[in-house]
Amino acid sequence: MIEIAVCLILLVAVAFRPTVVPYFALLYLFTTGLASREFIDSFKVSLGPVNILPLDLFYALALLYCFQFFIKKITNPRFNSQNAPETKLTAIFILFFLIFFVGKLVNGYLNHMALDNVLRFFMGDTQVLYFFMPLVMYQNVGQLKSLIKFTVLISLVFPLCQPLLIHSKLTQTILQGQGTLRLGFGDANILLAFGCIALFSWEYKKYLAFLPLSGIMMLAHRSGYIGIVLALFAVSFLKGKKVKTLIVMGVAGGLVIALLAILQSLTNVNLVEQNLNRAGETFKSTGTTAGRASVIPLAFEELQKRPFTGLEYKEIRDKLIRSEYNARDFNIVHPHNFVLSAIMSYGLIGTILLAVLLIRSMRTAYKLAKTERFKSEGAFLFSSILFFVIFSTMNTTMGTVGYALWFVCGVTFWFHNQLKMEN
Repeated sequence: MIEIAVCLILLVAVAFRPTVVPYFALLYLFTTGLASREFIDSFKVSLGPVNILPLDLFYALALLYCFQFFIKKITNPRFNSQNAPETKLTAIFILFFLIFFVGKLVNGYLNHMALDNVLRFFMGDTQVLYFFMPLVMYQNVGQLKSLIKFTVLISLVFPLCQPLLIHSKLTQTILQGQGTLRLGFGDANILLAFGCIALFSWEYKKYLAFLPLSGIMMLAHRSGYIGIVLALFAVSFLKGKKVKTLIVMGVAGGLVIALLAILQSLTNVNLVEQNLNRAGETFKSTGTTAGRASVIPLAFEELQKRPFTGLEYKEIRDKLIRSEYNARDFNIVHPHNFVLSAIMSYGLIGTILLAVLLIRSMRTAYKLAKTERFKSEGAFLFSSILFFVIFSTMNTTMGTVGYALWFVCGVTFWFHNQLKMEN
């Protein structure tokens, strides 16, 4: 009953103010970073054979915005003229991408898969729908800047909550399973990185960046370390302030160590040594690294079976079932690398379309960063996409929170539209 009430409240809020949707999505990312996605998904509503999870409501809205974009593009000349040719072409590529997965959806249903099962696969693969939300939803720059400020705010709050997890059962479970002290769940790296990159991009109170950087350290993902360093280097390059950024990064790094030392003295948990050791392992070959590298030949073996379309949904489902006791199937369905996952699940067609969309988004963000009007916005968007892509090459993030990436890509083209209209 509580779940139904919450759903109704969300629907009413969205109906009266659609721009609150990204705020709810950020709060979802915040919450799952502390309490796990499985815990949040336990608050579900069941309608016959279909389970409705919290994130499904956002997906349904993204689907509506996708339809609205194409309908307005056809029927509304003013809206059509507001979208630059590059935006329209990218939307066409996305349409082909979606049609590709509709084929997989139909195939799965014809293979007698449970409706909830086949829909769940389809929704995970088509998070690109979130691309259209900002293109339809936003009317002015102020709305997006308010969203970015909110992102920074909760990225500052999140690290303050992480120490509360030190003696929790969730942390002990992570420690036993992975041998690494991690205060929170990996997808929160995205939230923290976006907040940190925003502070550097707009050069406003950059000294506060030590908080989200501390959060990334406490999550202890090597891909997070690599991603945030490269993303901040990208910001410094695009903003043309390399030396200043390096100095601030050095100061922020010192503050991170100081904060961890204070927490260590308060909790009697050796946070400093454990986090520094973890950072020192970033480029070392560990058992985890070797295990994930072994997936590369498996990916190309699977590609040879269905080179153009990749694994069918039924085949993925069967491998997921067998992955509990079969190491080969486990590595195929959990490669912790979105490129390898795409090669196996999407085949050449889907993988090429995915690459085209990412390249077009990064190129557009880079062009924005080279303008005077949207230099800070472009630096933020390019570096955020860069972080997400790097992080996703060593995690399952593309499948779990791909909505964050595609929303940022949509925002990139929204700013591109604004630039073209002003010129």
